[in-house]
Amino acid sequence: MENNTPIQTINLGDFYTILINSKGKIFSFGLNKNLNNNIENNIKNFIINEENNFYINNNNEFFSFCNNENEFLEKPIKKNIENFVSNKKFNLILTKSNEIFCWFNNKNEKIIKNLNLNIKIKEISCGFDFAILLCKNGNVFGMGNNEKNYLGFETEKKFLFFPMINSNIKNEKIIRISCGFKHTFCLCSNNKKLFSFGNNSFFQCGIKNEKIINEINFKEKIIQINCGFKNSVFLSEKREIFYCGFLDEKNFSKEISKFDLIKNKEIDNKKNFIVVRILNSYCKNMNIFYVTLADVRGIYKEINNKVKIDKILDYLIKNWNDKNIIPPFFENIANYFSQMFMKK
Repeated sequence: MENNTPIQTINLGDFYTILINSKGKIFSFGLNKNLNNNIENNIKNFIINEENNFYINNNNEFFSFCNNENEFLEKPIKKNIENFVSNKKFNLILTKSNEIFCWFNNKNEKIIKNLNLNIKIKEISCGFDFAILLCKNGNVFGMGNNEKNYLGFETEKKFLFFPMINSNIKNEKIIRISCGFKHTFCLCSNNKKLFSFGNNSFFQCGIKNEKIINEINFKEKIIQINCGFKNSVFLSEKREIFYCGFLDEKNFSKEISKFDLIKNKEIDNKKNFIVVRILNSYCKNMNIFYVTLADVRGIYKEINNKVKIDKILDYLIKNWNDKNIIPPFFENIANYFSQMFMKK
């Protein structure tokens, strides 16, 4: 690891873990004998898959290479990547021109297909063998394994090779989605109503008696949702963390409950350290739940106005859409807030 260079991304595989720092350099530990030294040190994101590994560089170029033979493959897409997800069964790429490309991990079906959807996609989230697509108009589509209603609606076929609209929440405007290992949460436009569906064996859907799709009305406004292996975590407008399911042996809840993060003496002053980001990274063997805190002591010295500070933090949280641990650069708040004020 390099001193004074913060970790930007963490990705877990079944047998090894990949870390990427803010300079785009990759580090790994575990059984990673197939990861060679030919990978460039200009990486934006890295995806671990059972069949292949993928990465996107800082030029938004896409690369892949085989786990088994360590053989680099040709670039399947030469266009700018907006979003990319991968699971056991298939891979999806969303380009900045709103094209969606899909290919399956089956050795006999590795042809990359343009799905030609006549809808504008805002976000894609991926579970173990399914994917949920959020449209800009608020509709939600699902594709992949639907054997146990993982997609939130019933279908005759157990596996959908093409995205299908979720008719159960068609009349609701969804603004955020997050897929865990085998479950999903959707957040409505009022920031209080939540829908969950999929596996609920650890109560990760936030309800005791689950249905095909579960509706949960929360008292506080939710601004972030993130699902993990056996849990779901939420960040409220008051910047408090809530969760349901299994986080660890000391934190297990059958319904959405408050998570008390401030137990460490180093961060015992909530006014000095404020939660701005919650993330989950998981594989079949483990789950990492990590939180980014803003150290606002420097801001308080420059701005003695709580309302203005709240607006600065709100801007950061609402516009921080990528899944990196450290925040992106925002010119609007650069004078008040920088990476040196972040506690990771």
